[in-house]
Amino acid sequence: MIVASAENWNITGRAGLRVALTNAPDATGEQEGIALSTTLLRDGTLFYAFGVAPRERVVGYAATFRRIVASIQIMD
Repeated sequence: MIVASAENWNITGRAGLRVALTNAPDATGEQEGIALSTTLLRDGTLFYAFGVAPRERVVGYAATFRRIVASIQIMD
């Protein structure tokens, strides 16, 4: 797995981190892109959300992954 980029990110008004990864799973051998977003909940638990897409289609899915994360409502 390779980290392609990392940036500060906001999830439901909370500071978080967004990391873009690439991977080639043994099952298919095909490159895939992974968007991982994380933040800490009030009790210290790590919350994470991720999206996975074929590497050649990651750009097309990026906006969708961002909208999904932006729609999350955490009620802790």
